[in-house]
Amino acid sequence: MKSIINTFKYLAAAIVALSALGCTAKFPGFNEDPHNASDEQMAVDNKYLVSLFKEMQRNVIPYKWGTDDDKNDGVYQNVVNLNGDIFAGYMNPTNWSGARNDSYVMYDAWTAYMFTNKYTYVMAPFNSIKEFSVGKNIDEALALANIVKIAAMHQVTDYYGPVPYSEAGSLTAAYDPQDVIYTSFLNELDEAITVLENTSATEVLADADIVYQGNVAQWLKFANSLRLRLAIRIAYANPTLAKTEAEKSVASGVIEANVDNAEVRYDPNYEHHPLSEIVKFNQGDTAIGATLDSYMNGYADPRRAAYMTTGSDGNYHGILSGLQPASWTNYNRAGGKVSLPKGENCKIVWMNAAEVAFLRAEGALRGWNMGGTAQNLYNSGITLSFEQWGVSGASNYIASNATPANFADVNNANNKNATSTISIAWSGNNTETNLERIITQKWLALYPNGVEAWAEQRRTGYPKVFDPVKNDSGGVISNSLKPRRLPYPISEQTTNASGYASGVAALGGQDNGATKLWWDKK
Repeated sequence: MKSIINTFKYLAAAIVALSALGCTAKFPGFNEDPHNASDEQMAVDNKYLVSLFKEMQRNVIPYKWGTDDDKNDGVYQNVVNLNGDIFAGYMNPTNWSGARNDSYVMYDAWTAYMFTNKYTYVMAPFNSIKEFSVGKNIDEALALANIVKIAAMHQVTDYYGPVPYSEAGSLTAAYDPQDVIYTSFLNELDEAITVLENTSATEVLADADIVYQGNVAQWLKFANSLRLRLAIRIAYANPTLAKTEAEKSVASGVIEANVDNAEVRYDPNYEHHPLSEIVKFNQGDTAIGATLDSYMNGYADPRRAAYMTTGSDGNYHGILSGLQPASWTNYNRAGGKVSLPKGENCKIVWMNAAEVAFLRAEGALRGWNMGGTAQNLYNSGITLSFEQWGVSGASNYIASNATPANFADVNNANNKNATSTISIAWSGNNTETNLERIITQKWLALYPNGVEAWAEQRRTGYPKVFDPVKNDSGGVISNSLKPRRLPYPISEQTTNASGYASGVAALGGQDNGATKLWWDKK
């Protein structure tokens, strides 16, 4: 395999050429005053920006674009489902043999995909947009591109730790320490927000934007909400900076209603969520995880029918990590399959109002000014999640004292006691107990965003996830701590040796799944 960073530079050039729809990368009048550009030139420029910006958006959470049945759903599977979904406790793979991620053997064919995808299809087009913007009056478009870039690239550093950022695109890109990357993210978001706050335009890149159709007000809410997410992420590593950025974000205006959710909306060329195709393939390549089973069944969560299907007995079932049965027949019959909307209800969600409410609830629990009390924001998060999924009964759920259920496996030898006794209803003044309450409900509301859910589970320790049936890591990853990161792609060790060495040095530990990231301080 070629170095991902090296390949990235050349793929960037290819994307540029393709995005121009047959035009070369050197446009007529590239350095001309845009106000004096010809109509023909402006049309070419617009096509160029549209193509690059859409490419970035399609890969924040990767999904197919077109009419082929499963042509790019495998990218989503490798980036999200076989990593974040497993470790977050949402789902587990089926139809696999041998040691893989779910038994804590970090399988490079799966773990390298996040690295590959984001550098090729997010950073490459972003760098092209940035280069193209020189000498042109397109600050607002560049601001949107910056926001999308950060929405995607924070996933990369949250998977691996130190990664190429300031030098991304160089043949020998150095890896930036994670604290430096996060500082860059926050500064860049500040700059993008300032540009959008000061523009007179109400729409930017409307013909390119598959999330907000160019609505500047909604982009501002998302940018502030993204900054809030990143601020909370570093709350244990740099609480002073976290508080400052979080309070600034809420004061500037965050997502408070589902109408402002950051999500790729329905398109007639794309009528299903990638998980639907993954579940359908080969009798189901993934099934609901035992941890999700325990919490949702214990809570009698009304969202179960939206998240999963019932087994042959009419009940909701999940499966444990690390299973290696000779046949998956019993699990396929009894295990819960992913149930996600299709057609006009199909949405690829980057960030929802419920997550933002839970972020604010945690900030309020820490004593920060989040515009409400921790309890009220917590209750609001639950209500917003129910509303998003079109489910009733939020009030009764909020008042419930139910706790997670014990897990009953198809094989009784694998039955597990519940990992937690946390109830739903807000109770008492114990900060840590209420933090577990907030993060558990946030985890349920984030579904199926396993990338974000796994990051929050590592940061806080909640929800408490079941151990795998078998741990094949050879003692590298403990059942108590569970995976903390993904190893770097193996190819980087030889084709970008200097960059790889800088990453391991900045990591401060071995390049394996047990080493904690900078923000993982709890």
